[in-house]
Amino acid sequence: MRVPTDRPLAVWLKHLIRDEKLHLFYQTEEWKDLRAEVLENLHNECQCCLSKGEYVRADCVHHVNEVRQRPDLALSAWYVDERGVRQRNLVPLCNGCHNLVHEKLQKWQPFWQSSRRL
Repeated sequence: MRVPTDRPLAVWLKHLIRDEKLHLFYQTEEWKDLRAEVLENLHNECQCCLSKGEYVRADCVHHVNEVRQRPDLALSAWYVDERGVRQRNLVPLCNGCHNLVHEKLQKWQPFWQSSRRL
């Protein structure tokens, strides 16, 4: 499956979200290719565990800017924050850390936005 080219990505994603079919985005070749590239570039390591000095294989790639809030960034590995600083938008995480991020998303300060540069 491929991302449609007849409309902007964000428009297509908003329709998927509305229809509760966002899972279709994660089946596209574009997402699978970008996911593989992010994992490879960061050595398949969970970046949260790595920040604690532990090596754990990443199981997934987390969108820092959630697709539901920022569909325009769904296929962007990077974004520019409110200070004008380029930040990672896609971060490899193990399932445990990914669950932690989603459980504490409102309170948790992302480690990848700390002074430690990836």
